[in-house]
Amino acid sequence: MDWLNVLASVATILPAFVVVIGYCLYIFERRRNELDLVAYPKGLNGAVKTDKGQCFVLHLPARLGLTEDKNAQIIFYDAHINRVMRTA
Repeated sequence: MDWLNVLASVATILPAFVVVIGYCLYIFERRRNELDLVAYPKGLNGAVKTDKGQCFVLHLPARLGLTEDKNAQIIFYDAHINRVMRTA
């Protein structure tokens, strides 16, 4: 009966550890993607300025392996990225 209580205690505590580890991995991946997105234009050596960013927007999902939704989340919630809205 004593082993059954120990097993029940482990079964109660183990999911909490799994959730914490999963959340930490999610935050780590999100931060890594954010750093990659911020560092990407620096590696282009001024190519963004010559074409006004069109090439940057088209190649971004392919080069970084992020979906457009993830890119938009990172861009709109990061203070290091300047957002410029232009018309025409």
